Amino acid sequence: MSVRTHTLLLMRFLLSIILVGSFFTYIYPVTQVEAATGINQTVTFQGKVVNSDGTNVTDGDYDFVFSMYTVSTSGSAIWTETRTGANQVTVTDGIFSVALGEITALPGSVDFNTDNIYLGINFNSDGEMTPRVRFTAVPYAFNALKVAGLTVTDTTGTLTIPNATTIAFSGANDVTLTSTGTTTLTLPTTGTLATLAGSETFTNKTIGSTGIIFSGATTDITTVSNEHLVIDPNGTGNVGIGTTNPGYLLDVSGDINLTSALYANGVVGTSGYLLTSSGGGALTWTDPSTLTGGSSYWDNTLNVLHPKDEYASVVDIAIGGTSTASANVHLFADGRAYFASNVGIGVSPSTEALRVGGNGDILADDDITATDEFRTSADGTAADPKYTWGSDLTTGLFRAGASILGFTTGGSEAMR
Repeated sequence: MSVRTHTLLLMRFLLSIILVGSFFTYIYPVTQVEAATGINQTVTFQGKVVNSDGTNVTDGDYDFVFSMYTVSTSGSAIWTETRTGANQVTVTDGIFSVALGEITALPGSVDFNTDNIYLGINFNSDGEMTPRVRFTAVPYAFNALKVAGLTVTDTTGTLTIPNATTIAFSGANDVTLTSTGTTTLTLPTTGTLATLAGSETFTNKTIGSTGIIFSGATTDITTVSNEHLVIDPNGTGNVGIGTTNPGYLLDVSGDINLTSALYANGVVGTSGYLLTSSGGGALTWTDPSTLTGGSSYWDNTLNVLHPKDEYASVVDIAIGGTSTASANVHLFADGRAYFASNVGIGVSPSTEALRVGGNGDILADDDITATDEFRTSADGTAADPKYTWGSDLTTGLFRAGASILGFTTGGSEAMR
């Protein structure tokens, strides 16, 4: 077993370690370094080597091997830099200074985002000295001013990115913003917020007073397959279509076009039924034969609307009034009919109480009574008299001339 003849004195006031923005240092004066793009990524390390009797080693150039570990003893080195030959380290009065990383680049496989990095030193092939040196942080590393060109303010907690700088996330890892309190993401009021082509998922988001504007999309709002689209206003809020001040849960200002069935309380209704209200707002499909005064007076048989059998002989029908006396049309249960104004059959009436137009002959099976004139607008002829009886249409009366009445039988004039 070899006997170690040299000792490394780590005087705390002389030791200085600097890594990427002065992560590690002791109080030995060093030049302030700010992390920036293209910085010198080395660790400055100083120490003193003495002989076993406490005297300084002879001045000169010596072999050194520096190794980093994640454990204080044993274990395997995660980084090693060998200083031999032209890369030997100069020792003067026992003191040496070296920039670790000049030969073997840093950080390499070393993760400096941990508090268990140890440095082992082998001087002049004399074996690795003990104990290993544990790296510590320099004071200003706790509040780094710049990290790879990005500025972090020390007053508002704002991360400021220099102009024309892009933050890029590579690989398949997600980017997550985590906070114990409310997290606010503020975007510029102008410019373009660009994302990669694809879909974004928003959960539990609140839209501000300016709302959402859709532009150019064939379908502005949709859902994934078989997913419901639910609009649920909070509290007393309403949904407005075509109006910015809806007064009802769903308030539509404009036309509504239905190309499919209309349901009332989950029921589509029966052909010929009417959509009615009970007065309390509830809608229901109703058989129109039940819509008289709230009682069931009507039936619908083979699409013929008629009073029910029990009312057929006692119920009159009034149109244009609320009673038989005020109605314009009064259809009596016994078959009679009353018309308050002129009636036209095949033609609009003018001053006549009853006017028949076109080829509308009048055939009476019994008496015809008129309290005023009973006339025809055509004179007729012997072959076509205008007043006839029964099925003999060639026997009757016609107007032969001014103030002349003609009689015809069998289509031939008999007398005038």
